[in-house]
Amino acid sequence: MATVKELEQKAKDLKRLLAEAKKIAGNSGGGGFDHNAYHREYQSKKNAAAREITIRKCAEPNRRADLLADPVEYIKFYFEDRFFRPMSRSQIETINSIVETARMGSDEIFCAPRGDWKTETAKAMINYLITSGIVCFPVIIGATADDALMKFNDIKSQFEKNDRLAADFPEICDPIHSLEGAPSKARKQTVNGQLTDFYWQSKFVTFPHVAEVPGTGIKSPFSKCALTYRGLDAAIRGINIYGRRPDLAFCDDLETRESADSDHQTEIRERLLDNDVAGLAGGGESLPRIVLGTIQNNKCLTHKKLVEWGGRQYKAVDQWPTSRGMELAEEYIETRKAEKAKGTKAYPKSRKFYTDNRGDIESNVIVGNEHCFSSKVDKDGAQMEVSTFQRVLNNAADNGWNYVWCELQNEPPEEKKVETIGLTSAKVISRISGLNQKESDKYTELTTAAIDLGKYACHWAIVDWMEGLTGRVTNYGVAEVHSEGVGEDKAQTAMALRSALLNFRNELISGELSERKPDIVLIDSSNYTDTAYSFVKEIAADTSNFYAIKGLSPYRSYQRIDGKRIVGNHWHANLQERDAVWLYLLDTDALKAMVHQMWATPTFDEVEQYNPLSLSLYSSFTDDGKPNPRKHNSFAKHQVAEEYREEFKPGKGMIRGWHQINPNNHWFDCMYMNLVASFMKGMKPPFEPNPTPPPQPSKQPEPPKNENRSGFARGKKPFLARRS
Repeated sequence: MATVKELEQKAKDLKRLLAEAKKIAGNSGGGGFDHNAYHREYQSKKNAAAREITIRKCAEPNRRADLLADPVEYIKFYFEDRFFRPMSRSQIETINSIVETARMGSDEIFCAPRGDWKTETAKAMINYLITSGIVCFPVIIGATADDALMKFNDIKSQFEKNDRLAADFPEICDPIHSLEGAPSKARKQTVNGQLTDFYWQSKFVTFPHVAEVPGTGIKSPFSKCALTYRGLDAAIRGINIYGRRPDLAFCDDLETRESADSDHQTEIRERLLDNDVAGLAGGGESLPRIVLGTIQNNKCLTHKKLVEWGGRQYKAVDQWPTSRGMELAEEYIETRKAEKAKGTKAYPKSRKFYTDNRGDIESNVIVGNEHCFSSKVDKDGAQMEVSTFQRVLNNAADNGWNYVWCELQNEPPEEKKVETIGLTSAKVISRISGLNQKESDKYTELTTAAIDLGKYACHWAIVDWMEGLTGRVTNYGVAEVHSEGVGEDKAQTAMALRSALLNFRNELISGELSERKPDIVLIDSSNYTDTAYSFVKEIAADTSNFYAIKGLSPYRSYQRIDGKRIVGNHWHANLQERDAVWLYLLDTDALKAMVHQMWATPTFDEVEQYNPLSLSLYSSFTDDGKPNPRKHNSFAKHQVAEEYREEFKPGKGMIRGWHQINPNNHWFDCMYMNLVASFMKGMKPPFEPNPTPPPQPSKQPEPPKNENRSGFARGKKPFLARRS
C-alpha cells in the first residue's frame, strides 16, 4: 500500500504532465495535441542527453598536487607498468633538467645509452609537462614521420587507457574515454550543457574544455593544450592548430642509421632542426628544443648538437674494471664469440665463466644504470644476464667495441677515412722467438724492464735486446696490489703500491722473472707520481737502475740545461729539485708508433735470422707439449688497444694521433717504456744518430749512460734463431 508521501509525489508528477500537455495543446494553435512538436522536443532532449557526459570527481586532489610537484614521483606512480625498475641517477637528472629547460624555454640535449631509458622517459615527460601546465603545445619530432607517429599514438593512449591518470585527471580523460573510439563525437560533446570543444584526431589532438576540475573547484587549464608530431624525413612547415602554435619541440632519436652515415642527410636534418623546427613558434621567436638521442658516430647530428649545445652525456659504464677484471672480461668475450659461432642460443659456458668470476670482472666497475640488463631466463629459469656490465660485454662480443663506444658510451671513435698500420692481435701472437719463458739468447746485449702502476694491479714486461734493436719479450705479468678496495685513502694506496714495487724489485734481483737481471727498470709515474719518486729514492743506495718516467703527448724538442735537464733519443730528463729525483719524460707518440712497426715486422727473414727492428714473444706450450697460441692473447690485445691514425681534414691538413680502441692498454705502455729504456742505455735504431747526454751531478741519481755504438751490421754477430 502506497504511503502518503508517495501519493503526494505521484500527484505532483500528474500535475506536471497535465501542464505540459496543456502547453503543447496551446502551441498547436487549435487547442489539440501537436504530436510533431512533442516528438521534436523529445528528440532534442534525447540528443542533448546523449551528448552530455558526466565528469567524475578527482579521486585524490592532494595526491594529484603532490605528484605534480615532483616529476620523478609523478612518472613512477602514473606509469608504474613502464617504470617498474628503480630509476638511475642519470634518468632522474634528465627528468629534472627537462622540467627546468622547458620552464626556461631553452635548448638542451641529453645523450644516453641505446636501450636504456630515453624514449619511455621522453613520452612520460610530455604527459607530465602538459598536465603540470609547464607547456601547452609540445610537438613531437622524430627521425621519420612514422617514428614520431608511434610516439604520438602511445602518448594519446595513456589519456585513453591509463586508469590511474584518469582517476586524478578526470577533466582530461573522461571526455576522451566517452568518445569510445569515435573521434567525431568530440565536437558535440557537452559537460553541464557546455561544449567540451576538442579534437582527438589521428594527426593532432586538442584537449577538452571543462569549466572546472570536479571535486576541487579549480578551473581546468587544459582547454588551450594541443599535441602533434613531425618527422625530419620531410620538410617541416608552420604548425598552427586553430590559432595555437607549439611552445616546445620534443625531439627523440632524430636519426636513422642511414642518415647518421650520410653527410648530406646530416646537413639536411641539421638545417631542419635549426631553421624549420626552431621557427615553429612563429612571431620571429625561436622554439625551445629538447633533444634525446644516442650518438651513432662522430659526424652524426646528435654528436654535433652535443658539442654545439654542451649537453648532458651519459654512459653505460662510468668506470671500467681493474686490469685483472678487463683480462677476464676479454676472456669472457672470446668465449661468448666462440659459442655464438657454434650456433648456441643459451651461452652456457660463457655465462658460467662470468658467474664464477663476476667479483673480479666487476671489481671497480661503476655503471650509469645498474638495472639496465635483460630479465630473460633460460629453460632452467636462470637469468641470461645478471648485471649491466655483462650486458655491455655481450654487446662488445655480439656487435663489436665500436658499437659499445658509440651507442652505449656515447664516445664515438673517428670514422672518417684514415690511414693506419693495420696491426692486429693475431699478428702480434704470431711473433714467436722460439725461446722459452725467462730464457735469454747468448747474443743479448741489454735487458730492460718496465712496470705500469695501477691501483689494483701493476703490469710489467721484460725485454732482451740484441744489436739492431731486435727485442724479445722474455716475460710479462701482473704484480698484484693488495689494497682494501675503492674506499681506501691515498696513503693506503701508496703503501700498497710500494709493497707491490718492492716485491717486483726483489723478484727481479733474485732472477725469478728472467735469466738476466735487467740493466734498467722504468716505473710509470703518471698517476702515482709521489709513490714512484719515493720508491726510486728509497732503493737508490742498493739499486740505482730504477727510474721514474712520464709520457708526453704531444712531444716537442727540448734543449739541454746543465745540471737541470738532459736530452736523449725520444726522451729527456728534468731534475725535480723539490723531490731530489730525475723525472724522465718520453715521446709517447713516436715510441708507440715504433713499437707497432716492430710488431708488424716479421721475426725472421728468409734465412731464419732475426730481423732488425722486430719484436717477438717467448714460446708457450700446453701440458701435452703443443704450441699454445692463446697464451699471449691478452698481451697481444693490449698491444693493439690503441691505433695510430692519419687523416686529412680540410683547412687543417694531415691530422695524426693515437685513438684508444680498448681501455686495457697497459702492456702496450710497458713495451714503449722498454723501447725507450734501451735508448737510455745506449741502444739505437740502425742508421739513426744517437745523441749522448752529459753526465749528471753525483749528488743526484745517476742517469743511464748513453754509450755510442756502431751502426747495425748483419755480419758482426749472427742473428740465428734458437728454437726450443
